[in-house]
Amino acid sequence: MNSNATGIALSAEEAGIVADLVHQSLSNLREEIYKTDNYDLRQELHQREALLKGLLARLEGTAQAGTST
Repeated sequence: MNSNATGIALSAEEAGIVADLVHQSLSNLREEIYKTDNYDLRQELHQREALLKGLLARLEGTAQAGTST
């Protein structure tokens, strides 16, 4: 994380809910990427997809860590 990153503490249940929302957003984003003809916009959407995938991986790790106790 960089020095400007904001930390937020989530319970496992909260992390699971946010992960579900990110899954939904990724699904919608993939459709938008598929339908986008503008190259620059498509590149921005791919960057957003990569960020969401990274966030999802971290959230799922948090949710799983909370359920394994």
